[in-house]
Amino acid sequence: MDEEKREHPGPSTYVAIVAPVWLQNALLVFLHSAPELKLVACTATVPVLLALDLIQIPKLIILETDRRREQAQEQIRGLKAAWPDSRLIALIHHNSLRALMRAAGADEVLGSETAPEQLRLAISRLSYSNKESPPNLLEENTP
Repeated sequence: MDEEKREHPGPSTYVAIVAPVWLQNALLVFLHSAPELKLVACTATVPVLLALDLIQIPKLIILETDRRREQAQEQIRGLKAAWPDSRLIALIHHNSLRALMRAAGADEVLGSETAPEQLRLAISRLSYSNKESPPNLLEENTP
């Protein structure tokens, strides 16, 4: 049986990553396996991301929040103010920050214990509009 080549059914979802380099590399593995996700920026800090002259506004921002909670809240608010239509996934290291990140405007909050499949599902949920069911993004490619 011939395996069909998966094609992206609709417009691309433009993604920005704000995280330390070690985490950027891990997140890029996720993004690289889904052709419908297009990386527009990958930085270590929010001020750098906001200073970039981006060709495409990110529809999805993945923000690692390993910093003081006040600073993380400010950064989420700043990103949402700059790009109000963008969706934001906050990656946290302490569950005590979950409610604070939500209150600051994060659309999804995932802890460091989150399984990769949960990240895949969150990306899928936030990447597609409510009018259509999201495809299975970032499925494992089988040889």
